[in-house]
Amino acid sequence: MTVKHHKIFSVYLPKSVNGDEESLTPTMLIEEAYLMSNGTMTPDFKPNDQDRNLLDVVLYPSFIFASKKIHQTESEQYAFINERIDVEFCKMLLCIKPIYRLTEFIDYHFNQYQEHKSFFLKHISFVILPLIKEIIEQNTELRELIRQVYPGYSIVSEIIMTWIREKEDLINPKNKMTSNSKFETNIKNAISIIINSKSSIDSQSNEKKPETNNSKTLTIIGLIISAIMLVIALLTDWDKLF
Repeated sequence: MTVKHHKIFSVYLPKSVNGDEESLTPTMLIEEAYLMSNGTMTPDFKPNDQDRNLLDVVLYPSFIFASKKIHQTESEQYAFINERIDVEFCKMLLCIKPIYRLTEFIDYHFNQYQEHKSFFLKHISFVILPLIKEIIEQNTELRELIRQVYPGYSIVSEIIMTWIREKEDLINPKNKMTSNSKFETNIKNAISIIINSKSSIDSQSNEKKPETNNSKTLTIIGLIISAIMLVIALLTDWDKLF
């Protein structure tokens, strides 16, 4: 049986193990110890890992053989292996310092992914992000036990979501163009409304101008009459005017 996984991330299998129980040799176990301890447990061991990139997610074959020992079905093994890959991916991502460089790690796997890139983005959004939150917010006693300090989830999620949006614009330029077109259309509509409103106001203002002029004329006439009556009152007896 060959080792199957979702192939979302670039994975390194020690010694390219194919899943056969006969392949479980002491050399493979030593290589696993080397990888897990970063060489401290096996100082004399020199692995032949020329095809391995340091950013690859390492899938230790012991997980696979352990799953076979408890008689899992093929679909159960597939799910089990994928879960282990996702967890290891998250742990590698959270150990990157400074934290803002974690996008370089995701970019590596994004570029290695051969299927439609949108599936990769969905996996990051709906599988990896919730898993990262679960790992960061795990039991406090466990975090103290493993002595691992992770960054805050809000910071990590903001960095990753920004990365996702940038990639979505990259792989779906039509959506970006449509969005920009809608924005430009809304701006044009707003400008058109402003211009039409201004024209309407100017038109109403012009219609009211004759009324304003007539009102001014009547006011002037009223003032003239009042002045004449005042002069007459001064020249004659005021009471005779009423």
